Amino acid sequence: MEEKSSNSQIDPLRILANVTHELKTPLHSILTVASLLKSESDGPLSPEQQKQVDIILRNGERLLSLITDLLAFSTEKDQISVSPLALPNIIKGVTLRLSPLAEKGEVKINTFFPDKEEVFYSDEKLITLILDNILTNAVKFSGIRGDVEVYYRYLDPISYQSIRKTEEATTSGLEIVISDSGIGIDPLAKENIFKEFYQADSGNTRKFGGVGLGLSLVNNAVSKLGGEIQLQSELGSGSIFKIIIPNLESSYVKPSILVVGDDQLLVDAIRLILLDELFTFSSVGQDFSPSIIAENKTDVIILDLNDGLLVENSSFKRVENSELLKNIPVLGLSSSFDPAERAKYLSACQITDILVKPFQKEELLLKIKLLLA
Repeated sequence: MEEKSSNSQIDPLRILANVTHELKTPLHSILTVASLLKSESDGPLSPEQQKQVDIILRNGERLLSLITDLLAFSTEKDQISVSPLALPNIIKGVTLRLSPLAEKGEVKINTFFPDKEEVFYSDEKLITLILDNILTNAVKFSGIRGDVEVYYRYLDPISYQSIRKTEEATTSGLEIVISDSGIGIDPLAKENIFKEFYQADSGNTRKFGGVGLGLSLVNNAVSKLGGEIQLQSELGSGSIFKIIIPNLESSYVKPSILVVGDDQLLVDAIRLILLDELFTFSSVGQDFSPSIIAENKTDVIILDLNDGLLVENSSFKRVENSELLKNIPVLGLSSSFDPAERAKYLSACQITDILVKPFQKEELLLKIKLLLA
């Protein structure tokens, strides 16, 4: 009886997440080796061997896409993480990833950005998921020498109210439009296209692959962001997807960064960078009280290693194993380029990552962003 009860509590989504994650790691290795073979860095391949490597890459990438969709489906969470977006960078990143697929079909991906960028707040991972899935479909279904366009515009409160038909113009928004010159979608299929595991045409499934989760994930992501998605399409005339989402600035909580160090010039330089990038900043000397971590609700600690002196003498070492630091990433700043020296720092304190001084603004922000992810 106990065994039966225990089995009934098994979460199938958790099993799916674990399995897909385990499949992804060896598949990446297979694709890496195949890419090295294709580059012919270890010697030339015969035409037949090139074809065989292309088959491995093509089917491996198709399998990776399926696994990625299943993993995203099995690990969906209701919680969102709001931050200011760099939309041009997000779109460029997605189109760059899709460039091999587009080149294979001679599909042009045209991007259009506003003349003036604005600060817009949303969930970067969900926005990337939305763009990635819709643009992937647009490229796949556009056919040989097809065209795909993506552009966006910022909506003032009045425009957002008009499009969403809300009662009050209380928030601004964003409209993303993705169009393609592809095969289009049957009117009957449009009613079900956003449902899980739905595929409009079994023949297209065999030709283009997929398990029918991409647009379902898009629909769920748009809903989580409080937006809506509109679809215009006719068979033979391509498709237009419009995503309209609100600005979530009111939900944004500035990450709190605590800088630990006695070099005032360094501390002031970091303060200027962080305040310019919408962080909450505080700083303390090397002999700080651990209680300040809790008081500031710290998200990331930036620790000046001061050439090893801090590792040996600071009160930071005395609290390295405390509950206060258990879930807080620590970025160490080191003057040493020596990997062995940096490894010593990583093991001596509870340090998550190292940034070598001197550093550029972009390097620091990237490190913080990765630690917050």
